[in-house]
Formats: sequence, C-alpha cells, structure tokens
Amino acid sequence: MEVLNVQSTWYPMRLSSIYREKIWGGTQIPRLRGEFSDRCIGESWDIACRSDSDNRVANGRFAGELFRTLAKRQGKALLGDGWSAASFPLLVKLIDAREPLSVQVHPDDGYAGRVEGCSGKTEMWYVLDAQPGACLIAGVRSCTKAELRDAVLTGRAEQYLTRIEVHRGDSITIPSGMVHALGAGCLVVEIQQNSDVTYRLFDYGRPRQLQLERAMDVVDLGLQPAVDSAGGDDEANRALPLCRNAHFRVDRVNVRGHWLLPSGTGSFRTATCVGGTELLTGGAGSERLTKGDSLFLPAALDGCRVDGACTLLITTPQFGDGGTGA
Repeated sequence: MEVLNVQSTWYPMRLSSIYREKIWGGTQIPRLRGEFSDRCIGESWDIACRSDSDNRVANGRFAGELFRTLAKRQGKALLGDGWSAASFPLLVKLIDAREPLSVQVHPDDGYAGRVEGCSGKTEMWYVLDAQPGACLIAGVRSCTKAELRDAVLTGRAEQYLTRIEVHRGDSITIPSGMVHALGAGCLVVEIQQNSDVTYRLFDYGRPRQLQLERAMDVVDLGLQPAVDSAGGDDEANRALPLCRNAHFRVDRVNVRGHWLLPSGTGSFRTATCVGGTELLTGGAGSERLTKGDSLFLPAALDGCRVDGACTLLITTPQFGDGGTGA
C-alpha cells in the first residue's frame, strides 16, 4: 500500500454530488448551487460510500477517483480506526421536499441486519429553509399498533400523526422506529446512518409500493420528537452539541473570524455549511463553502482552520457505545 505524507497529501475533500429525482422533489438544490435544472431533484447525496451510489473526489490530488475505491486503498488514513469502505457509517444529503414525502419508518440495526442484510437507519434533519407554515411529521399520538394499522388501511392515519411546524435553523433527530415524514416546503440537510431502507406506511395516494407489514414490525409508538430551535443563537466560535446518538454526533458552531477544529479524534469527520460563507483550510488544500455544501475531512488530516462568517455542522461517526473510532 502506498504510504502518504499527511501534510503534503491529505486535505478537505469535496465530493461530486449525486442528484436523485423524486416525484416529490423540486428545483431548490440546483439553484442553491448556481445551476439550472427543471428536473424534480429530491435528494443530493453529497457524502456517500456505497456499492450502489459512490461519489467521486472533485478536488485536489485524488480528483476523479471513486471515493469507495480510495477508501479501500487508503483505509485507516482516510477513515480512521474501525471503519472501512465496506462499513462506512454515514450518508450526508440535501433533501428538497416540494411536496410531502411518504409517511415512513426505518428499522434498527438488529431488524435491518436480519431482514435486509444492512444497517438500520437513524437520521437527523437540519432545516436550511422552510416556507411559511411548513411542517414535518415525527411520532404519533396515543394509539396501539392495531389502531394505527387499521387507520392506515382505512385512510385515517393522519389523525394519529404528530405535526410540527419548523423554521430555518431547527433540527430534529429521527431514531429508527419513529414514524416520520418531511412536509412540503422543507429544504433540509439529512445526516444519517449509511442505509437506504425505508418502509412506507402510506403515500398520499401516489402509485408507489407500501411496506405496511414491515413498518408495523419496526414502529416504536413510544418515541416522541424533540426539536432544537436554537439555530443561530449559539456563542461564536464554540462547538455546541446538536445531536448525540450511538451512530453519530453533530456539533454546531457559529464561526466569526476564524475557528480551529479540535484535533485527535482518530476518525474522519464531515463539515456542512448551513449558513454564510467559509474557507476551510487543512493539510494540502483549502475549500470555500457556501450554504448547503459539505466536505469530507480525512482521519489523517489535523489542524483544520475555518475562516469566515458562517454556521457549520461537524459530524463525527460513533461506535455503538457512543465512542468515536479513537
């Protein structure tokens, strides 16, 4: 294996986005990036390492390489201890909901491993923009599984759903087992386990397959949402916890002037700009980010500095006990 010098080789990596058309998608994501498209782009997969969806590196020494191939070749230096191309733990997306998404639920690791042969899916949404009155669904009102199933089959499920109005800067964690959906008019960053397993409960009459029985297998009716509405009020240049779970942690920092990322995590991280403009410098390169952009920060890259006036999400993968790969 090629041995690479940290200071002369590793740098903040921009990956090529993978656009996915959805019947509920819109045109906000291309517009956010100065592009024109009349396609219904529902999702932009910005940091992905999967056999079925793999970004290419878009900058620096490794430009043009498939990210998964690079991860196989440079494993520990790129990903850190405990991770590999086959076990890459995260997926970072933008989602543009022009229309409401299906009401759905995701399995946990145990069920997904047995039934789907993959990891489960816990996710977090950070609201980049929301039209007035935009809502999301998270959790259900008091009912039994039998009552919820019957309501779905008879077109009455919405009476049990918990709707939450959201605004720019809000965030919410959606653990596996929680019934949820994005409503129309939401543009969000989604940070999630690296899984694409979704069980739809219902889909507003759209002609797509439902997975009601599996959804009922995994739904946890006791899960209740907690929305963080503090966006933009944090102390400058101080990373504050936004999301903590067994799979990843997300910290939010309002950069004013410059800020140094903490070192020594032993793991890769991702950086997502959710407001303003920044220049992120580290190792052998610098990248300018604006709202909606994400970068991959290799494990071997230390001493990163952020300059600008922006709000940044720093995501670090976790092992099941809540610890990092350090």
